[in-house]
Amino acid sequence: MAEPPFAIPDNIFTDYLDHYIGTQNPTQDTFAQFGFLRTASVTIRNAVDTRLRDPVWKASWQRRAFEFVNDLAPGAPLLPGAEAYAGLHRMTMTGQYAELSVGMREFLADENTQVAIMGMLRMTLTFGPFPTLQAIVDRRTNAEAAGMRRMVAQSMRYHTHSVDIQRDGCRILSYLPPPVVAMSVPLRDYVLKSLVSAMFDFPTDVILQERCLTSIESITHQLQNAPFFMLDTQNMLLVVFRCMQIVRPRRKTARVGAALLARFATYISRLVSQQVVTIEQAFAGCDITEMQTYLLRGTEKFAMDHHIVICNLMSLSYLVGVFPARMTVNENVNENEKCLAAITHALMTHAQHVEVVKFAIALLESLLSNFWCPDTGVPNTPSAKTLMPIHVIVPLLVSGLRVAPFSVTTKTICTEVFHFLRIISQNHASNAKFITDCRALDILTFTYNMYVTVPQVDHEFQVQRGLLQTVLASFPGAPAHVGY
Repeated sequence: MAEPPFAIPDNIFTDYLDHYIGTQNPTQDTFAQFGFLRTASVTIRNAVDTRLRDPVWKASWQRRAFEFVNDLAPGAPLLPGAEAYAGLHRMTMTGQYAELSVGMREFLADENTQVAIMGMLRMTLTFGPFPTLQAIVDRRTNAEAAGMRRMVAQSMRYHTHSVDIQRDGCRILSYLPPPVVAMSVPLRDYVLKSLVSAMFDFPTDVILQERCLTSIESITHQLQNAPFFMLDTQNMLLVVFRCMQIVRPRRKTARVGAALLARFATYISRLVSQQVVTIEQAFAGCDITEMQTYLLRGTEKFAMDHHIVICNLMSLSYLVGVFPARMTVNENVNENEKCLAAITHALMTHAQHVEVVKFAIALLESLLSNFWCPDTGVPNTPSAKTLMPIHVIVPLLVSGLRVAPFSVTTKTICTEVFHFLRIISQNHASNAKFITDCRALDILTFTYNMYVTVPQVDHEFQVQRGLLQTVLASFPGAPAHVGY
């Protein structure tokens, strides 16, 4: 084979590659292309990184970003005394979010520009002393409708190391109202991943953690698709729980966290009951005993806040229902008593809220297996577990349902109360006598027969009422008029 007329230098390919990359116009599309090329080989990666660090090559791109931010004509300088960020101020104040989105995308790789945009968005969407309440609400609504949630999340994902962008991004996302139209699953997960990433990267930033909780609550408030609880490898129940432990929240944040824990616990319990996932998969990484203890403490700490109480009772009812064995060992008997104390206090304090009665009943039924009850097959011996103190609980349940406004929900809850009373009365003379003496069946029957019929629940109502009536009348000495 003939030798080439001249020797080819070893670095000719590298020089040509560097020349080629340098001829590309610096745009956001170019940065995206460079990101893809970096994965091809070490040689290409080094050439790309060299160009990305070259301020001369990026000068025209950075100049355009400067003009965009300050509303300057091409090539015009920012004169002394002129308003900085005039362009961003104009776009945010006049609702030109489409124009702002173009700039956010084009200059996504420029951290300074993204910091300026995030800062301006945060200020214009914040309730301050000058803008009217309606003006702020309109701005937030318009920003959400224009897709700013996605653009903010994109900036957060690109600049994960920037504390300013992460903090402002979390604040902005917390300001945006729940979407009017349900978010697509990819967009929802994209935004949630941005928030979860920020929560893990800045675990000691209390304000950031609180804003992330608010944002997650807003995004997941109205889910129009199948319930979810896993985000990649992250269990959302565990993410929220860890955050609540770090933040040690004030009442406002505690309300948001309680709602999220209840929401995700509900979804997980539903998936477990449908055998979509196993218990081990659903609660991977979660210390259920620790979570139950936290919920009981929160219920005690915020005992006067009915929203937190309702959400915590909901979470406990699902967790205790899924993990009954976690509460039955001897050293956890006190946890059972604490659950009963929480139920009793909630019924005494918030009886006017029918949801308290609803989830109190659900939690009581979950706890039944942890107390002596003939239905469980445990013999009535001196070593049996402590009996459930129905002399306190039953009157509170009846009182709560008597004062609650009538609805399909309240009649359904009353049906559950009948079922609960039947279980604790069956083969148990003292319980049956107390329920008969306090006339629980008569009072509830009278209360709910006063209202119009509700066909979809009346049948089960009558069935459970009849079963309870039969049990109460079966004991010697029971009055003949029981239930009439």
